[in-house]
Amino acid sequence: AVRRLAEMAVHLEELAPHLPGDGGDKDLFQLAWSLEGLPFSLASPGPAAAGLEDETLRASPRGPFVGSTMVQHRSDGSPMFLHRTIDKHEDPYALCWDKVAVALEVCPPSPPAFVLERVRPDSRLAVRIVPRSSAAVRVADF
Repeated sequence: AVRRLAEMAVHLEELAPHLPGDGGDKDLFQLAWSLEGLPFSLASPGPAAAGLEDETLRASPRGPFVGSTMVQHRSDGSPMFLHRTIDKHEDPYALCWDKVAVALEVCPPSPPAFVLERVRPDSRLAVRIVPRSSAAVRVADF
């Protein structure tokens, strides 16, 4: 499955319009495992979001949190990967967050606690991660 994943990653630009979700590299994992007939699952807990609070959004139903980075976890719940969704190719050592938003425990998690908002409507690559509602997440210092 990893070999298939690597082969598809080389052709991501051509594949992206046909992929589910945001059409990015994260979608390739599930597709590669499926094409190889292997089971695929996400680690629990699900992804969180790292970002900043925008005080001008404090009164909105979604609250002030605006994420720019997906936080993926190990099976023990500790953070494993940070995956930027905005400014991916800027200075990789410059941190662009000081808060983390974690979905509150809901079984099953439906609807998802986070939604993606496109920064540029014509681009599939630049998205902000925002809570569906401020009640769906807990925001803490990163």
